[in-house]
Amino acid sequence: MKILVCISHVPDTTSKINFTDNDTQFDTNGVQFVINPNDEFGLTRAMWFKEKQGASVDVVTVGGAEVEPTLRKALAIGADAAIRVDTPATDGYQVAKQLSAVVKDRWWKRNFYNHLAFSYRWTERTCRRKRPKDS
Repeated sequence: MKILVCISHVPDTTSKINFTDNDTQFDTNGVQFVINPNDEFGLTRAMWFKEKQGASVDVVTVGGAEVEPTLRKALAIGADAAIRVDTPATDGYQVAKQLSAVVKDRWWKRNFYNHLAFSYRWTERTCRRKRPKDS
């Protein structure tokens, strides 16, 4: 069984958040980024399938080089492979299109969307496709 877990790169809730440019730009200086807690729960659940049923777990996220630590943490938790879609995550529709393209290329038995479906409304709708019948 192959499992795909969509994860997002978010600021840690304990980080102090600041804005610049007349409060219009998010200031990333001094902000610690982590895997979204809901996504980490989905990844933990996928690890259960890996341990119990021998599943293969891949993680995917959309973003530039700044998301690499998040992907490395997912690999440290136990994911077998990490996919980074190298484009800025500007809005939900754009993220959904990028993730949909990844899903079109390969088929996974289970998909865990978690917080991406909440933070990017289009993600879950766009990424869900009919899967060919297992042979």
